[in-house]
Amino acid sequence: MNVLKTENLVKIYGQEPTIIKALNDVSIEVNEGEFVAIIGTSGSGKSTLLNMLGGLDKPTSGETIISNKNIGNMNDEELTIFRRRNIGFIFQNYNLVPILNVYENIVLPIELDGVKVDKEYVDSVINTLGLKEKLNSMPNNLSGGQQQRVAIARALATKPSLILADEPTGNLDSRTSMDVIGLLKTTSKKFNQTMVMITHNEEIAQLADKIIRIEDGKVTVIGGEK
Repeated sequence: MNVLKTENLVKIYGQEPTIIKALNDVSIEVNEGEFVAIIGTSGSGKSTLLNMLGGLDKPTSGETIISNKNIGNMNDEELTIFRRRNIGFIFQNYNLVPILNVYENIVLPIELDGVKVDKEYVDSVINTLGLKEKLNSMPNNLSGGQQQRVAIARALATKPSLILADEPTGNLDSRTSMDVIGLLKTTSKKFNQTMVMITHNEEIAQLADKIIRIEDGKVTVIGGEK
């Protein structure tokens, strides 16, 4: 069953004669539980695509369907609520709240939604990511790798249908990068999460279940089912 599907996504910036077609008729499918890497060079359109998948930007034309819901039909308030409940984001710069400790950062999306924290589940995520001893620490006292672990835990905490990771190892050294990708794979399998990761790193992309290549706004290859 597919969790995510796009149909003929187009994103155009500017006006004639200087238009830029950042996405050009992109149609992809991601199935439940898959760990998918979207790879491309700088300017290929991969970050634009991720923004469309997460409802952070609107396409010029085409559709994005997540868990059988067309997010293009939602107004801003509906989309904000849908994102909070169904999509977990992991950013290159972590985006942790500096005045909150590790535990508070992890459960923040749940509390913003006004629902009760599933403590058993969140504790399992925390233990899997090796954060149990860091729960009272502030973000500025953590290494880059530790901050990214917190960001992963926060993305998992709401039990989203889909997790989107934007260059999650971009600010990390090579050894820490491989550790983080290993954790992403482990947690996605353990908690049956569907994950889409943007990267320009070929070695990291090879660890995914499926690779989608994008160049000049067009998907060139979908392959690597493992």
